[in-house]
Amino acid sequence: MSRWEEATLTDIQIDEWLDEIHFQCPEALRISFEKVCKRTHLDIASVNSAMSLVLHENQFKQIHIAVGGVAAIPLYLHKTSAFLRDKKISLSLLQQALDLAQTEIYPLSIIRHSW
Repeated sequence: MSRWEEATLTDIQIDEWLDEIHFQCPEALRISFEKVCKRTHLDIASVNSAMSLVLHENQFKQIHIAVGGVAAIPLYLHKTSAFLRDKKISLSLLQQALDLAQTEIYPLSIIRHSW
């Protein structure tokens, strides 16, 4: 189990709260957050995603992908992140990763997704 997977495991009871998280960001870290919604202000996102990655010589050295609005709770895409790790970036690789990501999500059929 990687340090990332260990960090995502919690044993929080229903009456407990997580009130603080500490982490160090590497200097070469790149972060992206995307939100898709009808309005730009005060709207619940239909879909959102967050990704952190470290690149070296056009290769994903570290990559973590999380998505929201595609299941009952936000998801960390374990298989897709692992698939991309240590691979050279290419259009073909990204298409394969998108196909794999589709196997990890569970689309919701609720009103905010019907636009």
